[in-house]
Amino acid sequence: MKTRKGWILLSVSLLVAATTLMGCTSNSSQTPKTSVEAPENAPQKETTEGKRTGEITVALEAEATSLDPWNSTDSNTLHILSTMFEGLLTLDEDGEVIPVLATDYKLSDDATSLTFHLRKAVLFHDGTPLDAQVVKNNLDYVRNKEHGMARASFFGFIKEITVVDPYTVTVTANEPDSAMVAYMAHPSASFKSQKELQKKLDDPNYSLDRNPVGTGPYQFHEWKNGQYVKVTAFSDYWDKGKTAKLASIQFKPVTEASTRVNMLKAGEVDIVTSLSGYLGEILQVDRQLDRVHRHISNM
Repeated sequence: MKTRKGWILLSVSLLVAATTLMGCTSNSSQTPKTSVEAPENAPQKETTEGKRTGEITVALEAEATSLDPWNSTDSNTLHILSTMFEGLLTLDEDGEVIPVLATDYKLSDDATSLTFHLRKAVLFHDGTPLDAQVVKNNLDYVRNKEHGMARASFFGFIKEITVVDPYTVTVTANEPDSAMVAYMAHPSASFKSQKELQKKLDDPNYSLDRNPVGTGPYQFHEWKNGQYVKVTAFSDYWDKGKTAKLASIQFKPVTEASTRVNMLKAGEVDIVTSLSGYLGEILQVDRQLDRVHRHISNM
């Protein structure tokens, strides 16, 4: 079962592809802006964590609003969330739906229900397992308006979630709706640890915004207000062919686009996002001139 994309791939997919951070892409309902890599001769920062080495710094146009995929609606924050959270489905570079935490899915003939078979041995960053009951609890929580999640209405098409067996779950819609496949491939349909949900249920003051625990190749390390959000490689990531290639990534909020560009050219950051086409073209010209100068100096 495949469906055309209902939104456009975000520039974070370019970020991921350019730096080989991980083997998946991210998507959003917003038009992508330019992401640009550092010049080839930019200094590289090195750290070590097991066999993984290296850290990159990404300059974003603003600070994250929340590290909860159910409580964030801006594409800027999605750059960070996409490293830590995953859903049952996602969109590939061609906008086709592909399974992630699900091994496969089936939309009923009358388009009223969507059944998923889940991957086994998937662990959240806190070591707890993913299963059908966790999927149900997640979806029940986010669509409950009493919990005040910004994305609650996004899941309004759901009538009920049924656990068929430990690794099979069915989502039933209020009415026939083939678009539910696309909804379940959206980044907001990501899943978090049952342990985290329980902490929130036990203590309403517990912040899910500040304690992200997903299944992605990177896990949360630190958020320093106004300075950076840091994620580090998750050693127990389920997809051994697409594990994190770096020890860590820092996401720095840098409001001014021109400042982001200057930091990139100076080697202070490795990737910048959300540039106008004009600034992106300037950087491309600068890189070409740099190659010419290095070629001449080697003659």
